[in-house]
Amino acid sequence: MFREAVELESSWGKYITQGQILGLTDSIIEQYIQYLADKRLEAIGFDRLYGVEHPIRWVENFSSFMTRRQILKGMYQNLLLKGGKVLKFLGLDF
Repeated sequence: MFREAVELESSWGKYITQGQILGLTDSIIEQYIQYLADKRLEAIGFDRLYGVEHPIRWVENFSSFMTRRQILKGMYQNLLLKGGKVLKFLGLDF
């Protein structure tokens, strides 16, 4: 089941990019999808099927950065909302 999913995802990734994204070859796309499949398999207690290393580490770094950014943005917005309620409660809203 995982092998078929990897084949389908790899085909889709190659079709979508059409070799038009600098630095993302068909081989890299396939390796990345295999890498993700291995991570998913390990997460549910199975052995890896492909044994490939992460071919594009900057994607992970970028994703991690964006996630942290979204968390901080949410915290900031929450703080503003709560701060506004406190000011209103104290009669200090402007």
